[in-house]
Amino acid sequence: MPVMARYKSHIFSMLSRPDPPSSSPGRKAGKPSLRRIANALQTAGWVGFWTQMALGLAAVLLLLISIPGIIFGENPSQGISIAIFFAIVSVAIAGFNTSLTLRYSRISKGLLAKENPRQLKKSDTVQLLRLGVYVGLAGILAALIGSSISVGVLVAKTVSQPTGAMVSDTTKIVRPLDTFVVLASLSGIAANFVGMVTSLWLFDRIVHPQS
Repeated sequence: MPVMARYKSHIFSMLSRPDPPSSSPGRKAGKPSLRRIANALQTAGWVGFWTQMALGLAAVLLLLISIPGIIFGENPSQGISIAIFFAIVSVAIAGFNTSLTLRYSRISKGLLAKENPRQLKKSDTVQLLRLGVYVGLAGILAALIGSSISVGVLVAKTVSQPTGAMVSDTTKIVRPLDTFVVLASLSGIAANFVGMVTSLWLFDRIVHPQS
């Protein structure tokens, strides 16, 4: 009986011991996760920003070269004019998406410095990333419409040209400026695609940080 009493008192003393504090491991585990998210935002933000900037500038230069020659030239094609419109819309959307990508790097600085807690909410960042995905999809759609129209016009001009004869109708001649519109639309597709992929990758890193 004394042995059982001592055994029970030993068990009660073990059960009554306070548990070790679990806040410190959680904090230590939370800091690397927060730092990883901040580093991902900073790296993807800068890489996506400069990539979109290069592709967007290429599209703008191609449009600046092709627009005056096509619109103010002789017998401008209506299909190419519509393609230019959609290319301009795509480049404008890519510019807005580039500004969103630059904001990702600014959010990373806020996460590390914690200067403005109102901008550090996970829900706000997720909504911003979703906006980047939707904007990228809209830009890709506009560029696809423009490139499809311009390619269709180029194919129609090529098919309508008689083989082995002089072409009297200048509207049926494929000009280098027409191909610049196609290249501008392709640059718009690439710029918006980079922005969309950047937002999707960051969305996965924030929603599933352990993956």
